[in-house]
Amino acid sequence: MRVQGIRIAGQRALVAGTALAMLWTTVSAVGPSDVRAGVTASTTTLAAPTQDPKPQGYTAQVTATVTPSDATGSVTFYNDASGTRTELGNAPVGVSTATWTIPVDIADGTYHVVAVYGGDGTYAESESALVTLHVGPRPVSIGLLVSGPHDGNGATALKYDSLVVSVTVGDAGSGAGIPNPSGSVDIKVDGATVDTIQGINGNRILYANWAVGASDVRILARRKAPDTTSPVASVARQMT
Repeated sequence: MRVQGIRIAGQRALVAGTALAMLWTTVSAVGPSDVRAGVTASTTTLAAPTQDPKPQGYTAQVTATVTPSDATGSVTFYNDASGTRTELGNAPVGVSTATWTIPVDIADGTYHVVAVYGGDGTYAESESALVTLHVGPRPVSIGLLVSGPHDGNGATALKYDSLVVSVTVGDAGSGAGIPNPSGSVDIKVDGATVDTIQGINGNRILYANWAVGASDVRILARRKAPDTTSPVASVARQMT
């Protein structure tokens, strides 16, 4: 069929126009998954980081999965900052997955990671949804238990009781492979430091020598080093 010059008149012109419209409709219906003839759609999904937050000095990984499983080529990982993309790394696709190892010294901050599959001769390009990666100090959990000889008698503490303070500090981030926090914990009674537990986990005996008749006495555990902004746990003990 030749359309050049549009010299077809009457019904023949209408037939030619209808044929063109049908041809356009056929191409448009294929959609973005078939940009090139003979290329099949692919999908890319991105898993959460193996550790979040990732602290300095440690590696973590982000893995993209490309389907169909026989796709080849590579995946490029970007940090997407409100539409502006900066390349973070690149990895080949092997058995449907591509893994980016996050450098140990990547700068602290929040990254919005997107994985972009570059396609091959069989499958078209595709990209994942954004996954958030945090780099920096990990959150810390602090558990505090206070027990005394009069706990079972309805009295919280009597004057000159010896109270056992047990502190447990742990890693509150997601993922494995990160050691427990180090440093020390300050034990405070009504805001005044009365003892320090070295090595994070341990027991200390406090001598309950505050004034009889005092109202709630708050015993508090605060991580001392290296991050003094870590969570604080406290237990209130009532004098009788």
